[in-house]
Amino acid sequence: MAAIELGGPEKSGKVRSKKASTRADMTPMVDLGFLLITFFILATTLSKPKAMVLNVPDRNETILTQPI
Repeated sequence: MAAIELGGPEKSGKVRSKKASTRADMTPMVDLGFLLITFFILATTLSKPKAMVLNVPDRNETILTQPI
């Protein structure tokens, strides 16, 4: 959880206001990140990619066309 630490000078002649510094524990956020990554990896369906068949002309066959 988050902790609040009061820091300040120790045994100093001047009186200063104490500065509060907050520190958040990042462990739960890292755990959630790994859980989400694991979920999406396992939840996706891994299917074979589908390709469209193209009919290409032969290399040896020459077709003469009229210039435009």
